Amino acid sequence: MDFPRDYPEFARLVRFIVTGCSALEILLSFSGLNEVSSLRSILYIVLAAASLAVTIHNLAHNIDGIHELNSVVSDPNKDFRKRAAALVLVPPSTALLLFLFVSNNGLFSLTAFVHMVAAVAQLGYEVYLFKNNNGKNNFTVPKQTGPVSSRDPNYETLARVNDQIFLNK
Repeated sequence: MDFPRDYPEFARLVRFIVTGCSALEILLSFSGLNEVSSLRSILYIVLAAASLAVTIHNLAHNIDGIHELNSVVSDPNKDFRKRAAALVLVPPSTALLLFLFVSNNGLFSLTAFVHMVAAVAQLGYEVYLFKNNNGKNNFTVPKQTGPVSSRDPNYETLARVNDQIFLNK
C-alpha cells in the first residue's frame, strides 16, 4: 500500500474484517449458550454487538477516524467529543475485552484475536496519521470540473432515453 493515500481503502478493509469477526463472535456465542454460563454468553454477545453496531455505523456513514480523533482533542462540545471517542474506541476496546475473556473455544479465541489485531491496527494507524498530520486530512479529493452534462458526452443521450421511456415525450 502507498501510505497515507490508501487510508480510506485500508480503513474500509479493516472495518469489513471487524464486522465479519463481530458477526461470527455473536453466532458462536449463541451456539455456545449451553456450554458456558448464560451471563458470560450474554456479555460476549453484548460486547460483539457493540463492536458490530459501531463498525457498521462507521462503514455506512464513511466515518473518518482521523477526523474523529481531531474532534476528541479539539472540539469544545463535550457531547460531541464523547460520541467521537466512542466511534473510535469501541471496536478496539471490545475486541481487547473479548480476547481477554474468552479461552474456552478455539474458533472463538481465533476470531477474537483477529478482531483485536484488526481493530487495534486501525486505531494505531489512525493515531499515527493524526500525529503526523497534526489532525489535518491531507488526502486529495478529485476536483469537480463542472456539471456532469459538460463532462460526459453520453449524458444528453441518456437524458433523452430516460425522457422517452418514463415521460413518453
